[in-house]
Amino acid sequence: MRLLHCALLYIFLFISPAIVAQTDSVTVTGRIRNLTPQLYRRSPQVLITRTNILQASQEIAHPAPLDAEGRFRVKVPLIYPQEELTFNFNTITTGFLAAPGTLSIDLNADSLYVAEVPFRFGGVNAQVNQQYARYRAYEAQNRKKPDWTRLTRQAQGRTPAGVHRYLVETFTEPLRAFAANQRVLPLLSRWLTSVARYDAATFQYEQAMAEGTELPAALNDSLRPADDRLLTVARATAMERFSQYAVQTLNSSVITGSNQAGRSLPVPTLASLVERYGKNLTESERQRLRNIGSAGAIKPQDLRFVNSLVERSADLFQRLMTYEALIRQSQNRFDTPSVDYLRGYALVSALPTLTLTDAQLFYGHIRPQIKDAYLGPSLSDVYYRETKDSLLIREAAGRLATGDSLSGLNEIAPGIFATRNRTTPGSQLFSKLLKNNAGKVVYALIWSPSVESSQQVALAAQRLRDVFSPRELSLLYIAAPDVDPTLWQEFIVKRNLKGDHLYLSAEQWSEGISQLGTDYITVFDRAGKRQRRSAIDPQEFDKLVTQLQKLL
Repeated sequence: MRLLHCALLYIFLFISPAIVAQTDSVTVTGRIRNLTPQLYRRSPQVLITRTNILQASQEIAHPAPLDAEGRFRVKVPLIYPQEELTFNFNTITTGFLAAPGTLSIDLNADSLYVAEVPFRFGGVNAQVNQQYARYRAYEAQNRKKPDWTRLTRQAQGRTPAGVHRYLVETFTEPLRAFAANQRVLPLLSRWLTSVARYDAATFQYEQAMAEGTELPAALNDSLRPADDRLLTVARATAMERFSQYAVQTLNSSVITGSNQAGRSLPVPTLASLVERYGKNLTESERQRLRNIGSAGAIKPQDLRFVNSLVERSADLFQRLMTYEALIRQSQNRFDTPSVDYLRGYALVSALPTLTLTDAQLFYGHIRPQIKDAYLGPSLSDVYYRETKDSLLIREAAGRLATGDSLSGLNEIAPGIFATRNRTTPGSQLFSKLLKNNAGKVVYALIWSPSVESSQQVALAAQRLRDVFSPRELSLLYIAAPDVDPTLWQEFIVKRNLKGDHLYLSAEQWSEGISQLGTDYITVFDRAGKRQRRSAIDPQEFDKLVTQLQKLL
């Protein structure tokens, strides 16, 4: 019975979010006519990408392989009634507006780089997408690149509402010029005007953050229109900037004292959180928490009692209390849809630094709070994609716990080798990994999965695998001191960080690793000798490739 309960819980936590999120879909079909063997080898598939409103910086790719005659077909989930998607083939790309149903895109390979508008749309929104393709061709020939310095200068001295009107008018100027010679379909006009409005909102949020000013509430309907059922990349970007602006504004109000009430949680809220998420609570402790919550006030001995329970899971409760304080403050400053967005964005931004267990907990805590018909499924969509590899991660954890972690040959997932041994000195473990990679250049990187900038460096280093063969170069990732071992193991599997990985305890780090330099990146040549010249960051990719090629 217990096994059945666990299975049902797994299904609820990891499968149901996908079902909830995929409320509808569009089937995108099409054909690349006259597809040559050479072009097929370069581009054997098309990509349809979409955007989640809570994750503007990440494109969600849906690949569609081409068959021998150049045909393709892919089903793409939709959350909003109308969503802006992107079609990509070889170096050709175009946006289009999708709605539930079937949509077709045809191209002729012979005219890909010759025709002004190489796309032929059919099905859902066919006329709108065809006119949009013509508009983009017109825009490419006639629109000047935005002069951001000039726009900033022109915005000076205007009211926030005046700035918004000026920006929208400026950004829609190409549309008005295009409309002077032909009738623009209402949906296309709405689409392009929406993009201009949200581009203006992004500009104003960024300006407000740079200047440390606050935008008036009267402008909310212009910056974040209510009941907007059209999702574009511009909208997702603007909402991401809104969340950053909101957090900065709320933090500033606490520091200056204008919103001191938001710094602490009400006693009932704190007691409820501890009762719900506290570790190993006895029934008497739970009852005392209920009594504290219902009393509405807290005595010094009760405060010490609650703090002792919080200390059992200090990091978890710090995150929960920070989240609750943010939402409590935002409810006094923003409307309900904006607060719902902040709820979802808070979890999405934290997911890369959460273990699967904590991700489940926070999703279960936050998702029921979101009442918006589109933001709720949007959060479920992100959560499902971030946790979809849960089975693979758990299998990797089992291999790491039982495998020979001293040899450096413990493959916990395809291409991912992890070493963790608490009894062997760190220098000895590191030497073993260097020996395993004898005859190769080794690019050793100290990183942390809990720091976003460090995550990006670790991910960027993977590009070296596209340039160098496994016989030439080995990537060696060393987890920084005090990294959560569960988060480390889950991250390297979830993000598919192929290479050798070394995890050291605080004691092993304190002993020192003599082979490493003082920088967070160290390069070893084929003979295993450390290079004295400072290694280049993988985000300066071309320079790094040149540096490594000299060692081969």
